[in-house]
Amino acid sequence: MKFRKVSEEEWLDFLKDCDSATFFHTPYWYKVWKAYAGYNYEARIYEFPDDRQILLPLAWWRIKKGLLKRMVSSPAGTYGGWIAKQTVSREEAASILKSLKKEFSHIHIRLNGMQKQPVCGLAKVEEDFTLVISLQNKVDFTSVLKEWTKGHVSAAKRGAKGPLEVFPAFGKESIEAYYPAYLESLARWGSKATSKYGRKIFEYIFDLVPLKYFRLWLAKADGDLAYGCLCFYFNNHVVYWHGAGKSDFFHLKPAHLLQYRIIEDAMASGYWWYDFNPSGGHEGVVRFKKGFGAKKIIADNIIYESGLISFFLKG
Repeated sequence: MKFRKVSEEEWLDFLKDCDSATFFHTPYWYKVWKAYAGYNYEARIYEFPDDRQILLPLAWWRIKKGLLKRMVSSPAGTYGGWIAKQTVSREEAASILKSLKKEFSHIHIRLNGMQKQPVCGLAKVEEDFTLVISLQNKVDFTSVLKEWTKGHVSAAKRGAKGPLEVFPAFGKESIEAYYPAYLESLARWGSKATSKYGRKIFEYIFDLVPLKYFRLWLAKADGDLAYGCLCFYFNNHVVYWHGAGKSDFFHLKPAHLLQYRIIEDAMASGYWWYDFNPSGGHEGVVRFKKGFGAKKIIADNIIYESGLISFFLKG
């Protein structure tokens, strides 16, 4: 096995030929995190016999005065890992991980739930899952709704009868309405919040990601933001990455109505999967997502720490 670093053009072309690739595998997501957190990033193509090629996107940075090198694939706990047109074998995954361990003191790979992922046994595996609605082989959107709970269908219908207006916002000025709603949500979640993002990350998404790959969906009541959902689009996959809303409007059921409109649009646009993303261990969030008929798909974390990093960080 050998590997080579590839240009962003070749990186993106490779992904476009992989049905299971998601937005989080693209250079655009890594560009956002380079701007926001200063991560270095690259993509490598590992070459095996019989012309088999496997791509691995990764971000890395140095800690402890440059002595240690940490790596993630991909940032913010989103999908990364090896991806290929064919099924990646256990032996191939092990070879890649063995190579990475020679270079990085800490490795964190969130495996892509859209592609069957081998567990290679050379690192710790933390079990996790995402929740996904399969839109393939559905006759129409009514067949999707049949898998929702009665409560979710009722809430979406209630939202549709109210004053809410739902639409995708394509201008950067929409952050002016969305970010305050996010700050209110953070205050509401308190210590239970598993992530906190500054305003800049949303600005970088608008600045660095082509519009065809993301949409900030908004639900407004008389011009005031009630709820928003930020989704990413790539190949066959739509993923709901971020959402926030104002509690004063919850009685209008904006979260349910937004999901209705977003999923309906995804199906009409020919996407195969609507992915709710992993839920950070929040049972209430899991119940909400399951109410839309979403099914569990494995999205484990592979974690490796060298003895040196364990000494510095835990010793």
